[in-house]
Amino acid sequence: MRYRIPDTILLQAVSDEMVILNPETGVYFTLDAIGTRMLELLRQLQDEEAVADVVVSEYETDRNTVLSDLAGLLAKMAAHGLAEDCGHEAS
Repeated sequence: MRYRIPDTILLQAVSDEMVILNPETGVYFTLDAIGTRMLELLRQLQDEEAVADVVVSEYETDRNTVLSDLAGLLAKMAAHGLAEDCGHEAS
């Protein structure tokens, strides 16, 4: 896993979307249904490659697109203090 969501970050499902909030800074994101699914899977599986496998099986998309979208989302979240870049840790 390259990124992780710190325990201090609050996540709340709202309909088929998710709101992610850093209560210390007030920074928040809202994710659509697919972004929500990817983040839920990441928290559960703790592996970006495994997330891509599941998302590809559930949606009509290709693996490279999923990996690129997930990496972009996590990098953006990390830039705003909503995720931590853990580098390339061994599982």
